[in-house]
Amino acid sequence: MIVAGGQSVPNLRLDARDIEYAGDASVVFTSAYAPDEVVSKLVTARERREISTLVFDLAGPLSELEGRGTTPETIDRLLSVVDLFVVGEVAAHSYFGGGADEAVATLTQRNVSRAAVTQGSNGARLLEGDIVTDVPAFEVDVNDTTGAGDTFTAGLIHTWLLNDYSARNAGRFAAAAAALNCAEPGARGNLPSEPDVREFIETQ
Repeated sequence: MIVAGGQSVPNLRLDARDIEYAGDASVVFTSAYAPDEVVSKLVTARERREISTLVFDLAGPLSELEGRGTTPETIDRLLSVVDLFVVGEVAAHSYFGGGADEAVATLTQRNVSRAAVTQGSNGARLLEGDIVTDVPAFEVDVNDTTGAGDTFTAGLIHTWLLNDYSARNAGRFAAAAAALNCAEPGARGNLPSEPDVREFIETQ
């Protein structure tokens, strides 16, 4: 289950101590559902090199973000500094005006270093520089897809950013982790360990 409500998220803010703390992290991750005041401050910190690596997930369409999440203007700024940009097909249509092809074309034009356009059961397209890698989804008996996208992103962060896997191997690892998480109910129903993912890949 993923629950978001009340005023805790809309009222979230970062101060100088938070940015200093984030500066010690190997990776800072945020999604578009964080308030614009938070994301814009993280973008500024990345521009100033106060944080080393920034990952952003455009996790929902712009219509869902209006008045409570990241604004298009901040997303525009973010594209010049983000280290990994993740977007699903629905959100891609709202921001890029088209599906995976349009998103990849725009991200390439904007010189985004790494990006992932997720397509659910159709897999994902990974962009590194101007090279596109298609990553198929694994076929599993799906119980609940809640959290699959977040698991995929976590897999990419772990392999592509922190362990310097190739795009193909990072995508395969992330897709396997997401597939395993779909096998049980709930967002963390079957959140796999790294050995779990490797064992699953070896059986495919």
